[in-house]
This record gives sequence, C-alpha cells and structure tokens, in this order.
Amino acid sequence: MKLAALLASSLLCAGVWAAPATKSDDKSSTSEIDPHHGYVNHEGHTCEIIDEDDVKCRAGPSTEFDIVTTFNKGFKGTFICAEKGKCVLIDGLENCTWDLIYILGVPCYVSGHYTDSECGVAKLGLCSGG
Repeated sequence: MKLAALLASSLLCAGVWAAPATKSDDKSSTSEIDPHHGYVNHEGHTCEIIDEDDVKCRAGPSTEFDIVTTFNKGFKGTFICAEKGKCVLIDGLENCTWDLIYILGVPCYVSGHYTDSECGVAKLGLCSGG
C-alpha cells in the first residue's frame, strides 16, 4: 500500500513538472517581428495574380508540393522573393521561378506564370540570396 501511495504521489509531481507552460504575451515570434520571415535583404513587392482564377499556391516551388491555398485573378499580396524550382510549361511558355508569399505565417509559392511584372527574380531577388 505504501508503494502504491508513493508511486501515485510521484506521478502527480511528475505530471506537474511535465505540464505545458502557458503561452506568454511575448511578441518574439518571427512572423510578428519580421514580416519577411528571415529574408532580411528582401523588402517584398505587392504583386497581382493575373490570367486565371483558382491559381494554386504550393508548399514548395514545384507542382509536386501540396496545395496550401488558391488565389483568384486580381488577388494582390506582398511577395517576398523568387525561388528557382520545377519549370512549368503553359501555352508554349516555360517559367522556372516560383514567387514566395506568406499566408497567415505559412509559406506558399505561386508559379511565375501567374504573377504580374512586379514579381519575379528581377524585382524580388532570389530567396537563396543569389
């Protein structure tokens, strides 16, 4: 009986130590203090989705990545940088850059086929700093 009581009290103490800390009001998360998510050399540009509705924004710079969200023609957002990725061929035109935007803190990439002239390597710079 004493062993059971000792084990029970030990587990209770261990549970207190293992309890998750409550979230503080600390504003040090990257998305709150750095709107460019670490891409300090990239100021970003407001770019517009052109040509189509239901443009897929993916978790990485390729059609092989999961879809994070979709945008309709006319959507405007702050794109941070351009990443070289899987080339996409549409209507005989090949584009190998993907423009990075953060949506609610989640990175997603849109093929350069679907963004206006404010996006792309010339305006945004490469995400990798090149």
